[in-house]
Amino acid sequence: MSERFDSEKSKIKRLLLDCCVDITVWGIGDAKTLDQLVKEVIDGESRLLRSENGELTRSVEVVQGVITYVDENGETFQLVEEKQVFGDGRVRVRNRLIDISVAEKMKPDEDPREALIRGLKEELEITEGAQIADNPEVDSKDEDSLSYPGLRSQYQIYTFVVELDESAYKPEGYAEVQDDKTNYFVWKKIN
Repeated sequence: MSERFDSEKSKIKRLLLDCCVDITVWGIGDAKTLDQLVKEVIDGESRLLRSENGELTRSVEVVQGVITYVDENGETFQLVEEKQVFGDGRVRVRNRLIDISVAEKMKPDEDPREALIRGLKEELEITEGAQIADNPEVDSKDEDSLSYPGLRSQYQIYTFVVELDESAYKPEGYAEVQDDKTNYFVWKKIN
């Protein structure tokens, strides 16, 4: 780890403990680790905000894509994230995201459409053959974080509809390998 990472980790850990967030349950079951939160903050994907009353909130802007493919018989399939397999062997089944194909945390000052294009490339290795609808649905959500138990999260969410053509379609699905986990995406028939 770098000196900057260690310094940021120390500050974030102190802030979490000051705000009575129990990080001892992080990295267990579906929960992510403190290191993963630190990386999100350093990368600008998450911000930690403390209210006047001392409550700590994680603020995240997210772009989502609902990805479909229509085959030669007119049958429609939707891509869904099936699971995440962490480097330590834990498996996180993603049945909560059944309506969403890909989701990507936005970088600071990133346009939602550009973030989706980046997500398609990073998560699915799709660089062409994707028709992205012009106007995303915009929503916000405030909830307890599943990834970081005990830490409230506020989300600004941009959802695009994406249709793949044959050049981008992989019937076997897709896998995104990251440093700390692998995400698996599969096709589900929807009609």
